[in-house]
Amino acid sequence: MRWPASRWQVLAEADAWGVSGVVARQLAPLPEGRYPSLEAVVETLVGMARGAGRGDASGPGGRPHLLGRGGPRRPVSPAHHHAPIGRPPGRSAH
Repeated sequence: MRWPASRWQVLAEADAWGVSGVVARQLAPLPEGRYPSLEAVVETLVGMARGAGRGDASGPGGRPHLLGRGGPRRPVSPAHHHAPIGRPPGRSAH
């Protein structure tokens, strides 16, 4: 997966890899936006779970993890880009 990635890309990649129903349900509440890394996706979901009912999707220090959703944007350095992790079985290289 290439980062940053939009919510739909995270969900599509998870589906392509055949994640379990449990993982799919955990990813479903992920807010729309672009995420700089997998860690940002996980931190957002954990923050939402901890702040259930508060609508708070921010991470440590109250900084938003989403790119392009208002508020300050954190720059995405080359260090945040990860090489593709490979292709799921049956997926072409096109």
